[in-house]
Amino acid sequence: MQNLNDQQAKASCLKTEDDTTFTNRRSDQAVRAAIQKVQAHFFDPSAIDNVFATALTEIETISNADYAICWKLDDAKLSLLHNESAATAVFTSRFSNKKSNVVNVCEQWHLNERYIFRPRVYNNNCPQMYSQMFGPHNELCSSAFFPVVVADQVRGIIILGKCEGAFEDNLLSRITPLVGSVMCAIQSCYKSEFGLSSLNTQLSENDFLNNMLAFSPSGVLIVENNTIIISNPSAVDIVNGKTEGEYERVESFNGTSIFEILPNYSDLFQWSKQPDSYKADQTRKGLYLWQNQELVRTDGSTCHINLSVFRYSHISNDESKRSGSNTSRIRQYTAIQLQDLSGLQLNGQIKRNHELKTNAIENTLPIGIVRIRLDWFCEFANEKWAEFTGMDAKSCKARGWIAGVHNDDLSSLLEDLYICVSFEQGFRKVLRLVSPCGKIKWVDFQAKPIYDEAQKVYGFVGAASDITEQRNYESHLKALSETDQLTGLSNRQAMSGRLQRAFNASVDSGNSIALMFLDLDGFKYVNDTYGHHNGDDVLKEVASRLKKQLEDEDIVARFGGDEFVILLGPSNRRFMVDTIARRIVKSLAKPFVISDQNVSLSASVGIAVGNANSSNAKELMKQADTALYLAKDDGKNTYRFYDSQLQVKAKLKGELLVALKQGIENSRFELLFQPIVCAQTRKVRGVEALLRFRGFDDKMILPTDFIPLLEETGLIVDVGKWVLHQACLQLSILSATGEFSSDIYMSVNASAKQLVNKAFVDEIKVCCNQYNVDPRMLVVEITETTIINEPEEAAIVLSSLRELGVRTALDDFGTGYSSMTYLQKYAFDILKIDKSFVDELGTNFDNMRIIKAIIALAESFALSVTAEGVEFDDHIGLLESMGVDSIQGFTIGHPMCLSECLHVSDGYIL
Repeated sequence: MQNLNDQQAKASCLKTEDDTTFTNRRSDQAVRAAIQKVQAHFFDPSAIDNVFATALTEIETISNADYAICWKLDDAKLSLLHNESAATAVFTSRFSNKKSNVVNVCEQWHLNERYIFRPRVYNNNCPQMYSQMFGPHNELCSSAFFPVVVADQVRGIIILGKCEGAFEDNLLSRITPLVGSVMCAIQSCYKSEFGLSSLNTQLSENDFLNNMLAFSPSGVLIVENNTIIISNPSAVDIVNGKTEGEYERVESFNGTSIFEILPNYSDLFQWSKQPDSYKADQTRKGLYLWQNQELVRTDGSTCHINLSVFRYSHISNDESKRSGSNTSRIRQYTAIQLQDLSGLQLNGQIKRNHELKTNAIENTLPIGIVRIRLDWFCEFANEKWAEFTGMDAKSCKARGWIAGVHNDDLSSLLEDLYICVSFEQGFRKVLRLVSPCGKIKWVDFQAKPIYDEAQKVYGFVGAASDITEQRNYESHLKALSETDQLTGLSNRQAMSGRLQRAFNASVDSGNSIALMFLDLDGFKYVNDTYGHHNGDDVLKEVASRLKKQLEDEDIVARFGGDEFVILLGPSNRRFMVDTIARRIVKSLAKPFVISDQNVSLSASVGIAVGNANSSNAKELMKQADTALYLAKDDGKNTYRFYDSQLQVKAKLKGELLVALKQGIENSRFELLFQPIVCAQTRKVRGVEALLRFRGFDDKMILPTDFIPLLEETGLIVDVGKWVLHQACLQLSILSATGEFSSDIYMSVNASAKQLVNKAFVDEIKVCCNQYNVDPRMLVVEITETTIINEPEEAAIVLSSLRELGVRTALDDFGTGYSSMTYLQKYAFDILKIDKSFVDELGTNFDNMRIIKAIIALAESFALSVTAEGVEFDDHIGLLESMGVDSIQGFTIGHPMCLSECLHVSDGYIL
């Protein structure tokens, strides 16, 4: 068995591009004429260069190539089973480039792809290493390589090139038979070297030659001008049908026409096309074997023979001297060696019958069968194997069968076969067979060793069952199970598998793995406002934008909803992640067109980087998810990397979430109240209920830390209901004692989830009835962000509140982009100027102008104005002078219990 490494090296080189269908030489006149020109060089051992040169010229014309070269190889140094190669000649046509450059490229091609037996065509896809072989200013668009193989050896390579466009589709079908004639011509030239070297008048005087012809078991005929001039005894016996033991012998039939014995005599030279006469310096000689030819005996019966044909031209000087002529006479002879096949046919008939039966069975089976020797040579391949590989039986013979195995499967197959014959055990595996045109067949391949008569391993027999349809179906199901049907991206299952494979690969390579978690900001608004069908279109567009920002080696998956996960390829490590993340955030910040409207969205991205030495797939996904929430906490439309501090923050966030879920039951929530006083009288006009929360350690947690978490988890609905009930309960208690007069109001804040829920209005009704509270004593405060995502639903709730008698206040006025629109669309009662305009009241004159504009705007809509966040005493006078109705802030009072809040103005210094 040949060394396995050599075979694996061979496996990496075996590949063909196109199926070869032989053209009909009789119908293609150009190809037929070209073949005849090549055939003119048959049986001439000195004509090999002429064969290549002629073929090159004809092939270039037929292919319409821009460039053509023929690289002829040294026979003595080149073998298909070795690496050595040497160029002895390069024939060129319409080509000017350094010969050494072409030789170097050809040698490199042969070194890398020396096991390719059949043509290869690159149409509009010329490899870079070949594209400039005709010079840097003649870059090829298409190229074609035609190896000339004789006796399992590459004798030359014909290379064609086109600078623009592709070769015609039938290039292979036209050129292949022409290359075949080149192979035949070269083979005949080689065989002619072993022909007889002379035939002259000394024949009759040479006892040795006479005895050799007389006692030779093979028949010999010498023909001149189609007439037999010499016939040895064996030839006489064959022609007369005599057998061993018969002593009566008919005299030789010298002088008889050769056509009486061999009717097809003229056809024996249909390939050679030799002319009738030769110049004195063009002596021709050659030998060619013709098998199973018909011979007519003298009694009219026929038999079949093998015969060798040899032509020889002899310059006769003796006759010229005898005749006194100064010219030499050229005589042309044909020597024919005959071998009677009658005995061989009779002895081989039983074997052939057995082979026919065996082949009939093997060729009718629905499986491909191949029988291979220990030296990897194929002895038999049935029709189904040929069908699977797209090759005819002849192409499968020798080592040609290897070309039918897919490159990616060949190395492992050869290794398994080596084990099969070495340890005498069969195996079974799934592999791919590939045709020259690239068509793939998936097969279930089984192999078992076979033995010779001495019970030694002779080789193996392989059987292949077609499972392509089953495999394609399984692949289709797998693709469906790993594909997001909406966007066509990978899904959660596929991403999990690929991430794990990336970690497995990083064990040896140490490569970093970068993972991104992405979430769209404001996508719910798109779904609820424009419908889910438009939301689906947005997700498809997001997928498209993401793929444009990534490379082919990167993987992007949709986990569901508006969540996407990106696994960067090995080359995109930490130093590139920043750039990629920035591009992604920027691309998704561009407006989306929905129902002919531009809608702006954004994306938050969390990034985690690690490898098998520092993390695992599950942990990396968790880290990226944590980083995503940090990006959202930092204002969204940005990206954040995971680090150890994030882990601490995530842990605290998790603990806080647990505490919030148990907050109502464990009485960890409480209400404090901040007074709102009249700017002129400094008397309490209202109070705002403010929610506070105590953690497990009884420390007060700021609202900015827990309110977003309540909103995010949806707990805000239950907590908001608790706030409403507690506020109404305390209002009821103090109203009953007379401390809370009917001209003072209590305001509560409503979240976005409460405001778009019609049950919110019903809950207020329940509280008012349950605690005997006049709805006119309640004010519901909302911010612009609470209505921006659900404007229609918010309008319905606000209208219902007004009908109930509950007043509304627009909080943080002036910080949004559509405040004026909200004043026109919704009927508010109070405007609250945001703290950011009040803080720099004495130094920032722009803020003063904005406050005056807000007050004027409120007056036009008959709204009361409250300035919140007032922390300095001198600001009170300024606000009063500008026309503010009410003031709220630390300068009036910090959040406190309700009873203290109602009496704050009693101790206030006017």
